[in-house]
Amino acid sequence: MSESPSELRFRERDAVALDLVGVVGLVALLAGLVTLQTSKDLGFDAGAAFAGILSQLAVTLPAALLVLGASALELAAGLILARAARNKPFDSVAEALLAAMVAAVLKDTLLLGTLAAVGGFRQPVLVGIDVLIVLAAIAPSAISRPLRPLTAFAGWRDAVGSIGSWPVAALVVIVWAGPVLLQLASPVVPFIDVLPNYVGPVEHLRTFGWFSPLTETQSPIIGPSRTVLGYDALLGSIATITNLGGGLAIAGFILPQTVLVAAGVHRLASALRRGDAPIGPWALLAFALSQSFARLGDARGTVVVVPLVCLGLAVAAEMLRATATVTAEPAPNDPWRIGRGAVIGMALGAATLVHPVIGFFGIVTVVIAALVRPRDLAATAFVAGLTAGLIALPQLATMVGASLPTLALGIGLPLGLALGIGTSMFVGARERLRDGIQRLVQVGRWVVLVAAIAAAAGALALGYLNPDAFPGAVGSGITLILESSGLLLVMLMIGIALGSRGARSPLVIAGLAVGAGALLVIGLLPGNLGFLGDALRFEVPKTVHYWLSTIAAVGAAAALAYLWATDRLPWLARAAVIGAFVALAAYPLRFGNSGDDAGCKTDCAAINAYHLGEHRWSEAFAIDLHYAASGFWVGFPNSRTVVDAPRQQLVDAVRAEIDAGRLTHGTQVLHLASSFQEWVATPLGVFDGVDETFVSLDPEVSHQTVGGRLYGLDQLPGFLASGTYGYVVLEPAKLPAGTRDAIVAAGYQSIFGNAQGEVFALRR
Repeated sequence: MSESPSELRFRERDAVALDLVGVVGLVALLAGLVTLQTSKDLGFDAGAAFAGILSQLAVTLPAALLVLGASALELAAGLILARAARNKPFDSVAEALLAAMVAAVLKDTLLLGTLAAVGGFRQPVLVGIDVLIVLAAIAPSAISRPLRPLTAFAGWRDAVGSIGSWPVAALVVIVWAGPVLLQLASPVVPFIDVLPNYVGPVEHLRTFGWFSPLTETQSPIIGPSRTVLGYDALLGSIATITNLGGGLAIAGFILPQTVLVAAGVHRLASALRRGDAPIGPWALLAFALSQSFARLGDARGTVVVVPLVCLGLAVAAEMLRATATVTAEPAPNDPWRIGRGAVIGMALGAATLVHPVIGFFGIVTVVIAALVRPRDLAATAFVAGLTAGLIALPQLATMVGASLPTLALGIGLPLGLALGIGTSMFVGARERLRDGIQRLVQVGRWVVLVAAIAAAAGALALGYLNPDAFPGAVGSGITLILESSGLLLVMLMIGIALGSRGARSPLVIAGLAVGAGALLVIGLLPGNLGFLGDALRFEVPKTVHYWLSTIAAVGAAAALAYLWATDRLPWLARAAVIGAFVALAAYPLRFGNSGDDAGCKTDCAAINAYHLGEHRWSEAFAIDLHYAASGFWVGFPNSRTVVDAPRQQLVDAVRAEIDAGRLTHGTQVLHLASSFQEWVATPLGVFDGVDETFVSLDPEVSHQTVGGRLYGLDQLPGFLASGTYGYVVLEPAKLPAGTRDAIVAAGYQSIFGNAQGEVFALRR
């Protein structure tokens, strides 16, 4: 049936209005960049930024292509494994990418738990396993028939034809290009705490093929509480397959990560909308305000985890039927052979392996949604929670310092997967059991509520929570919530007020409540918990910035999509509200001081380059250009590569011992310098992947370093006499005279020296 002239006019009017929204965003973004160009904290020189990119392309572009190829191979193998768990092919690109990533993380973690226990985590083995998995789906056989076809989504021509507005599409592409530009300017992944937390273990896997025991850390700055087995496995696989250094391989992962994160937020927002208008570009534009987007350029765990959590929450969202005020819709046929509960559990379990706190937030969010909507989600959430918990057990044990052998992961992970999948299929085949779980949750949720209130009262009575801190905890929590997601929450509230079902999804409300609840609990902790309390007060609010802004972004995306399509407002009002949102999201308009510069009195910046909280699009892009021009590592010996030429020679000297087979995965290295800080001493654990113990003039034991290996000079005689350390690296500047003599007297001989330092090997 052909459209009437009036319908054509309305459609043309909406198309023009959408184009104008895109133009408003582009103009506001450009104006914001012009405004920020001379900023003290976020200023940049576009010419210098592109010169910086060009100066590094000989290293970063080949690395980017290698990592892209390795990621494609990993995802191809993951896609085939995920397809084996489905009844039908994947019908969307986003679903296929996310399921492939979940499967790849679990596969690589299993390989870490088996191959890395015996030194077999090597390039030929990893490549061979991926290729065999791919061939199993390609070669005609009884195995490949159930896997075909892998996908059934539309071709690229249909995708291009579905673009509603080229100006809006251009806005999305430009906003999301910033992290990739920074990647091309960064031969070492650009953020300071990524080096000890993430690069060291990845480099150890690439260098030695070992990871034993699970509590092993390479950088002396951190302890096992910061170990993330899933991240190490995934990025360790990519670094090993490409044979790129850990810092360069993780930097090269920024592009694949960006694509996966975009797929994740779009998939989750689409699942949440529950009959609202198609999400279109709104998910990508809303998410670009988040803290997670602002850190896309450093590939940290809080960002790599986003696609995994998004898949788990998206599958849970599909289980939620229409509200009681709308005609109930039957739940769609389950496309997963193993059941949605197992899929949610595997996604959130993999998320916990990559970032435990955010994975935990995801699990609790699904549980709360099930308590609110037991008819739709109770049985599924039961299976999901069991599966995720079983998968996460080795990660939990590692974080609390239980020194498990690596094979414990290799045995525990497949056992957990088998139990989770078995439970899912068992429950899925028995309607009476599902109904029983539903009724149990309907009654038990009140028991849970009473138990939670009693637990809170008991904690207050026993002094585990401080009631006097309640006003301050509420005030600081509200401040953080507004700082992390203020503009997104405003749009979310507008969507809820106008009737967007996606914006008021139980998963959105539960996710926001989980973040707010975590802030309240942390704010009430007493001050006598030592390093544990310090760590919780530091890490949890920081992580809540990532979590809250991601949940608020997908809810705001549903609100934007609904607002654009609703007939509850005149089209001019709809266009004006969305145009205003886009302009505010793009331009760095802020009121007052964000708190980053609380002591500032004059010429104060609203945010700095390390800002935790909502970033305007122009601010995030300006930060990327700023560091593309200067290199991230300003203040270090080299702003691009961290280490300068003399320090690189020390790294190379240690690497030569590794290549010769004299320094193995089990060899301990003792490092002496005036300071352990990586802008002073050469970070051997990061760039060589060795297990490094540090002796310096400024040993630190804090919530950030507890469990690490940082010691003072008073420990040096005992370390030298122990014979534990096969190598000693001395950087003598500012150290007491006689330090070198003590090393030689303990039986060590010099094998390399330069102006920066000296490498000694223990005489056998």
